[in-house]
Amino acid sequence: MITNEKDFLAILDQRTRSRLIPELLEFNAYKYNEIEAILEERKKFAFYEGVLKEETFAPIVEKCFEEEDIRTGLYLLKEAGNAAENRSSKSISGEDVQKAIGKMAVFQQSKTILDEEEKELLKIIKEHSGESINKIYEIYNEKFSKSDRTFRRKLATLKENKFIEVRDNKELTGETNPRVYLKK
Repeated sequence: MITNEKDFLAILDQRTRSRLIPELLEFNAYKYNEIEAILEERKKFAFYEGVLKEETFAPIVEKCFEEEDIRTGLYLLKEAGNAAENRSSKSISGEDVQKAIGKMAVFQQSKTILDEEEKELLKIIKEHSGESINKIYEIYNEKFSKSDRTFRRKLATLKENKFIEVRDNKELTGETNPRVYLKK
């Protein structure tokens, strides 16, 4: 059994755990130079020489490294290529790469299964990006009448899956209430 959830075994009952005889293998995130080498190899298979120049390839590698997921890089290569093809161009421009990066939210959502409340919370945050956590909770609570603890758990799921960012502005503005932003 393969899972990305470290706590997965904890939710299974003892009889099931004893039958599985699990062996834990941890796969650490790739280093920057490893990501670059992997994507360089894929680039050779995907495009003719000169189609994707170094200055347009670098942002793809950087975004992939930031996301800590090689699938991100593969997705960006594909989408940048599609954007260039839609323009009937024989080379991928920086604009094509930026379009691909702009579609990352769709790709992120396809990797993660959110329940209906989490999807609604994500919509609320999208509409009110930059608002305080308290304001987002008020809107969420009006719709679902759930506890603050449930709200924070849902918020943590969205943050863990890199849909949102929670920033503490205490040092900048003196505010003690963090703000929630939709990640782009």
